Amino acid sequence: MDIKNVPEKFFREIRKVEIYPANALKYKDNYTGQKPSGNPLHTFNVIPENFTHKFPTKIKSGNYYYEPDFGFPLVELSIALRNQLYIDLNKKEFAIGLISNVETIYFGNDREPITVQITDDLKNDNSGEDQYYISIFGN
Repeated sequence: MDIKNVPEKFFREIRKVEIYPANALKYKDNYTGQKPSGNPLHTFNVIPENFTHKFPTKIKSGNYYYEPDFGFPLVELSIALRNQLYIDLNKKEFAIGLISNVETIYFGNDREPITVQITDDLKNDNSGEDQYYISIFGN
């Protein structure tokens, strides 16, 4: 096999994250590349430079799978939004869509849900760098 390893002529960067209930994507549908049913619970526009990610490939019983671990800051600091996110998130019951400028990939499903957590990264020091942080991970 000849692998040329030539860089692409475009940047692939995550620009949006969609959060669905895990039951919106059945295991077999996820396996065959289907989209979740219904509308996302939350959609976040992402600043690509601030999106952190790791997608290690693991093997279990001879089957390959991903163990995603990614996150991004949320700079919308309204109390109403924060309270709603605390109610909706901080659970292991989601399917996630990562939307880049060229493709979309989905993680999680009804059998293997993803965890989404919101954490407080407020500095309260008048620096203008206050934010919440959305962490998304699964196993």
